[in-house]
Amino acid sequence: MSDPVIVSEPVKKNSFRIWYEIIVNPFSGFQAVGEKTKIALPLICIMVLSVLSALLIQPIMSSPVYEKAMLEIQYAAIEKQQGTPLSDAMKETYRTQLTSSTTKMVTRISTLAVSPFSYMILLLISALVLKIFASLVKEKRKFGLFFRILAFAMIVTIAQVLIKNIITLTGDWAAALKSAEGTLEFGQALTSPVSLASLTSSRAIGKVGYYLLDTFTDIFNWLYYAFVYAGLTASAKIEKRKALILTLIFAATGTVMGFLAIAFI
Repeated sequence: MSDPVIVSEPVKKNSFRIWYEIIVNPFSGFQAVGEKTKIALPLICIMVLSVLSALLIQPIMSSPVYEKAMLEIQYAAIEKQQGTPLSDAMKETYRTQLTSSTTKMVTRISTLAVSPFSYMILLLISALVLKIFASLVKEKRKFGLFFRILAFAMIVTIAQVLIKNIITLTGDWAAALKSAEGTLEFGQALTSPVSLASLTSSRAIGKVGYYLLDTFTDIFNWLYYAFVYAGLTASAKIEKRKALILTLIFAATGTVMGFLAIAFI
């Protein structure tokens, strides 16, 4: 059994300087990321930007159009679960409950609070998965190194979400919400794609086809995995062929998990 590879600690640099260098040239920039690289500031930035992205769609969530569309989706879900149509009295009861000021406040606060922590949980799980896959190809590195690589790579994901929310906010989101049928379309109305999926809809090509089109033609997804590959080669010092295999397996795992998530919606 081979001994774990000891990755030499790179010259210390400011976290924002590292991020800048990674954006300019990932293969060069990731050379400054090591097992002891401080990432407090990048993590704080990720959390702040995630809250900002959630704030961007708050005007939509406060609109009458959103409220009406949300109620229709809820009614349909309850009727499907019960197997019988809701009476007008029951609809009014649910409407009162779902649109009360307390419920609205809790929903907004939870949205803002959950957003940053969801990114942290995603980081932790992703780093663990990457470490497990690396161990399977006999490339033993510390969990903290994979966590740091993915933390710096996540700037791509944050930028993706921000741009999507800005497009949603500046687009005809009201029409999208009014025409939404089901939970999936309701969610898609709040998240504009930055891919070829913007030219069609899940209703036209099916939710699986829409998901695959969006996933494989979104430049941000390709850029994120390019950053991961650069991190594996430049930070973890993993041989290029193995790093490519790890990146492809990591990407495939993320794609399959996303597919399973939408398959049950």
